[in-house]
Amino acid sequence: MPTQTQSQKSIWHIVNALVQEIKQGELELPVMPRVVEDTQRALADPDMTLDKIARIVEQDTVVSARLIAVANTPYYARQKKAKTVKDAILRLGEKETKHIVIAVANRSLFRTRNPRFKTFMEDLWRHSLATANAAVLIAEYLDFQNSEKLFFMGLLHDIGKIIILQKLSGLLDDAHAVDTAELNHSLYDAHQSIGGVILRKWRFGKDFIQVATLHEGPKFYPPINKSLLIVNLANALTHKIGYSLVPDEGPPLAELDSARKLHISSETLDVITEKIKTLMSSVEIN
Repeated sequence: MPTQTQSQKSIWHIVNALVQEIKQGELELPVMPRVVEDTQRALADPDMTLDKIARIVEQDTVVSARLIAVANTPYYARQKKAKTVKDAILRLGEKETKHIVIAVANRSLFRTRNPRFKTFMEDLWRHSLATANAAVLIAEYLDFQNSEKLFFMGLLHDIGKIIILQKLSGLLDDAHAVDTAELNHSLYDAHQSIGGVILRKWRFGKDFIQVATLHEGPKFYPPINKSLLIVNLANALTHKIGYSLVPDEGPPLAELDSARKLHISSETLDVITEKIKTLMSSVEIN
């Protein structure tokens, strides 16, 4: 019996095969990008001051330029234009500076050379960035510390989808039809387990791995990981406002198990949602 060529196989079968190869250790996974590793190390440094951040940022022209550009967007702009990294840091503040540095440092993970998957990656980037920002705003409402870590978790919660798309972009030739609905369904089914595998390989902590593997919910059981609840709620919130690969079909945010366990009202969620809309329309990092 003849075997199917790659172009004859469905996206679901290809993704399923990738998942099995990754789980069995048969497929080489990418190493964590150096800049991501450096960012993670910096977050763990209790002595990371604004001056130290400025010195790190100034060594990378891409990060420096983007930081200054964000500082001059309408969301943050003042009469005097920020011209240097230090100007930008002083305007943005320590927390926001760290968030932007984390985002720019991780932006390369969401790029692909295959034009057929560019739109998917761009949509996934916007969703991840919106989720990261939403997680920070929810954490601030809850007076939950370590917003930089939560921002990083939000940015990487869909790392499984990112790696699968990267692998697919190298496997599929121009003859293979890509059905958007089938691709999104396949990504959804596989991304949490693969996300956990990736972050274990990159030696992230258990809390990051738990977020990657359980962030879709819908129910959460003791012991409660508050970071997981926050990212789950942030993820759902971004779906509601259109930063998503698929249309939102979930229940109202206040009815989610995570919202109930965090004791966040629908009124508070409405306020956070409007803040995210304003923030993303002004400072989206490309």
